[in-house]
Amino acid sequence: MGRSGIRLVSFDLDGTLLDTSKGIWHTMEKTASIMGFSRELTKEEKFRFVGPPLKEGFRIVYGLEGEKRNDAVDLYRKIYKEEGIFMYSFYPGLEETLHALKDKGYMLTVSTLKDERAARSLISSLPFASLFDLVHGSDQGISMGKKEILECSIRELGVLPSETVLVGDSESDEKGAYSAEARFVAVSWGFGFPSGPPEPCAHVPQDLISIIDNI
Repeated sequence: MGRSGIRLVSFDLDGTLLDTSKGIWHTMEKTASIMGFSRELTKEEKFRFVGPPLKEGFRIVYGLEGEKRNDAVDLYRKIYKEEGIFMYSFYPGLEETLHALKDKGYMLTVSTLKDERAARSLISSLPFASLFDLVHGSDQGISMGKKEILECSIRELGVLPSETVLVGDSESDEKGAYSAEARFVAVSWGFGFPSGPPEPCAHVPQDLISIIDNI
């Protein structure tokens, strides 16, 4: 446990642990092309697709509703599993930061809106996969938000919400953490906050160590 009383540090995946934008946007554009609603997207629209649940992403960016939106989500998941999942890059300094947090005694988990099977497959491919105690994602059959996903780790590891901090790069991460009565630390290197990241905010991965120690 750090000086702050935090025991569990849970990380969002897309835009926080890994830059997965290439795979996400490839899959998004291929899904739109196959289903016939493809159009040229601005950089801002692409960033808005990342962060919320897939259904919300297709509604926000493409205006999809009902069965067409459900079909888009199903096709996206199929394409992502086959093509997009391993299109990612590392954020410099993050692996070293994870090792430092683990050495300090923090439990580490992943809390992502990505389908849990895809998330586990992706995390297992990483050189630092063994640092994580748990990986939790969304369930295709259950409507789960970031709050419910984070609460899975809190419950399974037997910690209090007040002993938990979620590290993330989006408003849905921030809202999920506070809805679960946990702490939240923003990062500025991910897909971003439209109005700017809230405080406390890590601008490079190494910032996380002192921020979490001093919450």
